[in-house]
Amino acid sequence: MALADLRTREAQLTARRNELVAALRAAPTGTDQAEDYSGVVSSPAPSLGRPRDLSVKAVQNLLLALGGLLLVVSAIVFTAVSWGHLGIAGRAAILLGLTGLVLAAPIPLRRRGLAATAETLAMLGLALLLLDGYAARQAGLTGLDAIRPQPYTAGLIGVVAVAFAAYGRLARLRSPIPVAVGLVQLPLAVLAFDKGAFWLVAALLATACADAAAWLAGRRRMAAVCFGCTWSLGVAIGLAESLETYEARSAWPLSGALIVAVVAGLVIAVRATRPWSVALTAFSAIALIAALTVPTRVVLESPWAVTPAPLAGLAVTMLAVLASRTASAVKAAPLRAAVVEAAVTATGTAAIATALLSTPVAVPVINALAGPLDWGGVWSGIGTTGVREALGAQSVAGPPDLVVLATLALACAVLALFVVRHGRTDGAASRARLHMLIVVAPAFASMTVAVCPVALGMRTRRR
Repeated sequence: MALADLRTREAQLTARRNELVAALRAAPTGTDQAEDYSGVVSSPAPSLGRPRDLSVKAVQNLLLALGGLLLVVSAIVFTAVSWGHLGIAGRAAILLGLTGLVLAAPIPLRRRGLAATAETLAMLGLALLLLDGYAARQAGLTGLDAIRPQPYTAGLIGVVAVAFAAYGRLARLRSPIPVAVGLVQLPLAVLAFDKGAFWLVAALLATACADAAAWLAGRRRMAAVCFGCTWSLGVAIGLAESLETYEARSAWPLSGALIVAVVAGLVIAVRATRPWSVALTAFSAIALIAALTVPTRVVLESPWAVTPAPLAGLAVTMLAVLASRTASAVKAAPLRAAVVEAAVTATGTAAIATALLSTPVAVPVINALAGPLDWGGVWSGIGTTGVREALGAQSVAGPPDLVVLATLALACAVLALFVVRHGRTDGAASRARLHMLIVVAPAFASMTVAVCPVALGMRTRRR
């Protein structure tokens, strides 16, 4: 009886399978199910919208990373808090032995094909090396406790970075050298952290120059990433400091540091790919404007303090145009194209910066242009005196405002000629920009002429 029931059940399942196979063969191509060579129906393909599970290797690497992180945390707690009855010297001795074992373990692991485990233990060894340095100073080993914390920290990071890079090359591991390059970014910044903004800018830019040299020599991605971080941070701090610098003794060094940043940024920009080349060129143009503005602003009196920034913007615009004209002398076509593109970016950035830096003269200029509305009797009686009060009657246009307006007119004219010369007028947007420049340049020139009587004190008396 039981055997007969099983045979009946087998026949039913076989018939059901044949029905499914026939239906699958009759289905159009591209369905989610398919039949393999044995006639067994394969499982449906996963939907594109469903999240995919992590692979076995990804899960293993994640667990290794979490385990290494937990070991680092436990080592820090052990060094700083736990086992107090051993004393810092005992803890340092235990850490030193553990560091040796951890750094020796990746070599046989790599030979056995356990690369991820070897890399994780190498990172744990790096953390233990830094903890060893901390414990050595706390224990007063060879008089290390006499060194001030800041120089000692900078020196420790530098020594550990060099040692870790050498260890990675000897052990033939991938992660130690990039991590060591990242650690090398810190010593100079740590040394200059409490020395003032200029020294911090100088430290960051010096590190960025070293990263640029390393990238040009070996084209390593980690060097490029570190250059971008240190250079951007140094330029940002330098620009912020340039807004608050009004003394010659600090203005000239800061200007020199920003010029170094400009040179390094442009050297990398002409060899980098988009969009990094565009970003480097734009920030380099802004940094050069700040570098030219700071030393000239501190030597001018208050009414003329608004003129250095627009004039510096005009100077950078003309330098960019000159660079685009001389780029044809470069023999290598890729480098010539990169120089031209950098010059175009710098020209546009400098022109925009010139317009933004000229906004402080807006109120005096509008006040001067609106003056006839108050002085003429035709407009009296309709409340036009409120216009001057809203704009600030005490803000009177002067010769500095004329200089800024003339600078804007000249910058627009130079930019229009640059657009025409490079043939960038194809397309509706390019033609619209050119027409706008052709209109704006005479408008600023007309405003300069209109403001002249007020700025030069040639007002006529009211009848």
